Amino acid sequence: MQAQSNFNTNNPDPMNIVFIGKATNNPVVKMIKKQQGGEKELVEFGIAVRNRQSGVTFMSCVSTGLLTNAAKQICKGSKVYVSGRFETSRFQDKFGTEMQSSKVFTTEVAVLYSPLQENSGDEDELTGESTVDPTVNATNNERASKRMTDTDMAEPTIE
Repeated sequence: MQAQSNFNTNNPDPMNIVFIGKATNNPVVKMIKKQQGGEKELVEFGIAVRNRQSGVTFMSCVSTGLLTNAAKQICKGSKVYVSGRFETSRFQDKFGTEMQSSKVFTTEVAVLYSPLQENSGDEDELTGESTVDPTVNATNNERASKRMTDTDMAEPTIE
């Protein structure tokens, strides 16, 4: 008797992944039509993630909902924390060639460091206080108005 597997190769469940990397480009904002009518904002950006085995892996990321506000704060060279669903789709290009595309649909986005913060004068000249909006980090499970503390923004340690 052969053991049966619950793994379905025709419709695999999406993988949840978490990574920190550097933005490879500025985010691209798109408006897409909803099935129910109206439009929905979508933000796409790329992240380069270093790993010990193969050097660098490039990830394409997509943010919607509250996460678009956080994703819009990304600029090329920003250090970004991303959590999301990794999904792969297959399609045929205009020449009929079978193609594959992989994307991360974000559930959390946080800008840990931005090269613009050093050069853009993000401090009020009179008070010396930061003028960077603390609400740029968001998840689908929390309000965009939640203030992030320095400990929330700390890079996770790997043991």
